[in-house]
Amino acid sequence: KENGEMPVKNSAQPILIALDGVWSTVSILDWFFEHAKIFKKHKFVIRAHPNVPLQALLNQTLRNLPDNFELSKGDLETNILSCRCVIYRQTSVGIQALISGIPVIHLRVDAPLPCDPIPSLSTLKWTVSTPVELLDALQEIWQLSREEKNIASLAAQQYASDYFSSPNKKKIQAFINESAL
Repeated sequence: KENGEMPVKNSAQPILIALDGVWSTVSILDWFFEHAKIFKKHKFVIRAHPNVPLQALLNQTLRNLPDNFELSKGDLETNILSCRCVIYRQTSVGIQALISGIPVIHLRVDAPLPCDPIPSLSTLKWTVSTPVELLDALQEIWQLSREEKNIASLAAQQYASDYFSSPNKKKIQAFINESAL
């Protein structure tokens, strides 16, 4: 960040796929690999959760690693800061990206129940279920102006800050009321 503004991202930046810490996350890899031709113009970096070794997941996929996909080599912070956006299913990496002002996409492709850890946020966040929806979301992210991204980033950062704040009576009551719906 320079002078409080988010850096302008270029289209060559990769898209980070942040896998969650359960073995069923192999279905996310299978989904991406199955649709790899649709995404051939995009570069993806796959980051495994520390609980599930990436090589073990890759050994379970139905297809080989496509050419436009690579495995993460850096630490999480470096991965997030060097990407155009983060795709997640049910991991807190989405929140970490928002704190850094990076747009996020919740991939809702195989969950019978809602599993988004940040369901009430809509700023700097998209939710997709199909390859076409993902391409549309990526296009919207690419078209964000610096000003739009900065404004959305501040709101998303506030949401993330509130998300990690300590519970108090007001927040607990709001959670109870929301859960009762």
